[in-house]
Formats: sequence, structure tokens, C-alpha cells
Amino acid sequence: MRVQAFGLTDHGVRRPQNQDSVLCTTLVADERPIGLYAVADGMGGQSAGDVASRLAIETIQSELGQYLERTVGAGVLDSSEAVTVRLDDPPNIVDNPNLSMVDVLAGTMQLCNQRIREYGQSHVDAVGLGSTLTVVMLAGKLALIGNIGDSRTYMIRDGAIRSLTEDHSLVGSLVRQGVITENDVYSHPQRNLIYNALGTRADASPDISMQRLQEGDILVLCSDGLWEMVRDEDIRTVATSMDDPEEAAMTLVDQANASGGVDNISVIIIRVS
Repeated sequence: MRVQAFGLTDHGVRRPQNQDSVLCTTLVADERPIGLYAVADGMGGQSAGDVASRLAIETIQSELGQYLERTVGAGVLDSSEAVTVRLDDPPNIVDNPNLSMVDVLAGTMQLCNQRIREYGQSHVDAVGLGSTLTVVMLAGKLALIGNIGDSRTYMIRDGAIRSLTEDHSLVGSLVRQGVITENDVYSHPQRNLIYNALGTRADASPDISMQRLQEGDILVLCSDGLWEMVRDEDIRTVATSMDDPEEAAMTLVDQANASGGVDNISVIIIRVS
């Protein structure tokens, strides 16, 4: 199995600052693809949102990167927008052989939450500090997906697109209850109200799921700055019509900006062949 991936983030035409952060790193061990891919959308103040999303990405990179390298013996082969900062206080995640991949991912997301909260508590200008996070941990044909907030991971298979994640937002909850439709989400006056994100409560409650990949699958990770501006079917069309993940990612960002670009825009395209 071969994996090609590319990640891109853009501040958008109406936002002077980019508070999104992206991680797109592919590893190889014994000819098996191994990778870490994540999109974080920061919240809180002029600079705090940027800090929150970067703390999340740095933690994912340092902790899960160490875990994959030690358990699979991989070295970094190819990266785009990869963060290589190693933090000084790693938990016991890496060295505990009894933890499953699910435990490791869930524990790392809890650590993201802890570090963002600690920053917020020690900086008076970090009111409302928080971040969404959608992350894919790839090991061979197994994709482990972690999600908190309203950034999304999509699967495109056999020409159809579906979201592998649920939005932790008011409108997402209303859709699941049947109160509003999917189309209502884009114009709802409270569409930006998120009830669960990193840094907003003592214990994060991320969703963790697994997906067995097959040849021809495409994964798309993105922040709401993309999916609110570019509808799911248009995301599917671009991702499936372009063989180059970089070209597809750049095209989607261009489309989001052409549709208004009212928020920061981040996207990762992962192609399996």
C-alpha cells in the first residue's frame, strides 16, 4: 500500500491572522505506510488561538511521533507543514507497552488539553483559549481517527464522501436530533458555537474511531474554514479528479477563498493506492 499526502493552511481573505495549525507527516517502516496527520483550529483572543492550535499540533507530533518511531522503528520520510518541536515533559505513553493505539491516541489528546489549559491559566491574555483537533494516526491499512470540536475528517470511497467525525457543535447536535437539516448548518446564526474543544474543560472528551483502509481511498482533514465555504460534494469532486494531493489541497483552498474566505482555511489530502 502506498500513501501520498499534502497539507496546507491559509489565513483566508477576510482574516489577517491564521490561528489554524496543520501536521502532515508520512513515515515508512518495512514498506508499510505510517503517518500522522492533524488539523487544529485555535480559539481565543488575537494570539491565544494561534498558541492553542500549535500546542495541540506540537503535542501530537512529539508524543505520537515518538510512539510510532519506537514501536515501528520508522524514520521521517516525507513531511509537509510538519512540526518537529519536542516538549520536555513527555508522559509515560511512549514507554508503556501495555497501551493500545487507542489508549495512546486518547491519552495524547488529553495531554493536548492539559497543556492548553496550563497555558491559559498562566497567561491573563488567553481568555477563551481552546482548539479543535482532528487527527489521523496511520499504521499500515489501519487509520485511527481522533476528533474534538468541529474540524472534520472525511472518507471518500468508491466515489462517495462521508464524514468519519461528528461535529461537537450546537448545530451538529441539532442535525443529529433532526431539528435542522445539514443545509441549515451553513446559515444558522449559532453555527460557530462549539460545546467541546481542547482546553475548555478539565477532561477532554474526544471521539476515537477506527477505519480499515483500502486501495483508492482518500481521506480529507479540514477546518470549518474549508467545509463551510466548500460543500461536501465539491470537496469530493476536487479530491477525486486530481491525482496530486498538493494540487487538490491548493484548489480547495482557492475555492474556499473564492467563496468568501471568511475564516482560516486548512486541509490535508491523503491518497491511498
